[in-house]
Amino acid sequence: MQTNSNFHREFWNEVWSEHSHMKECGPTSRHVRRLIKNVIATLNFHSVLDVGCGEGTLLKEIADWKRGIEVFGTDISEKAVEYAISRIAGDFRVVDILKETLPREFDLVICSEVLEHLEDDVQALINIRKMVGKYLVVLVPLEQGADICKSVGHVQSYTKEAFLQKMRDANFEILSAKKWGFPFYSPIYRKLLRVAKKDMAAGEFGVFKRMISSLLYYMFMFNIKNRGGKLIVLATVK
Repeated sequence: MQTNSNFHREFWNEVWSEHSHMKECGPTSRHVRRLIKNVIATLNFHSVLDVGCGEGTLLKEIADWKRGIEVFGTDISEKAVEYAISRIAGDFRVVDILKETLPREFDLVICSEVLEHLEDDVQALINIRKMVGKYLVVLVPLEQGADICKSVGHVQSYTKEAFLQKMRDANFEILSAKKWGFPFYSPIYRKLLRVAKKDMAAGEFGVFKRMISSLLYYMFMFNIKNRGGKLIVLATVK
């Protein structure tokens, strides 16, 4: 019988075995990076770890922005780690965050769009806690019941209050927690994705798809402040 970890490893190895511009060019992914950079802009950090780094697009942007910092990334997918190593100067390792940690602390740890995929998200937060020296930034979707995106592997149902309590249970102190995305990302764009072709937000982005993606990105700028289907949290260790 497959373990949950083995399922996730095989799933994400398959995802990252196909080259895609989604993380680089997708309107939501671009805004996720923008939101994270806004949160960390005033923080003092010299090392950063991205838990669930994928192919490293976020870390590459942070490293280009904050010159001289130490860059680390972990992912359960060997394919993702291989890709990240090929494009970014840093230390990248295959780690199952449900079972493993790296043997050191980092000034800043980021965990973006990962916890919603994990059945034991509190255990993942406890393991992440062991690596946080100063700050943790977490980004998750706010989904409930039928709104959970099972097609992309989401298994957690989150409200803002319930997720913040999980972070407190893992001994984090919340510094800020803001929502993003209403109405153009959620519900409009999310509903569109569910009825659109599978490759609308995945695969290669040619000229036309890049143009559409850019238009959506700028449209998302008009979302109402602190409302929507994504939650970004800045926390520190108690």
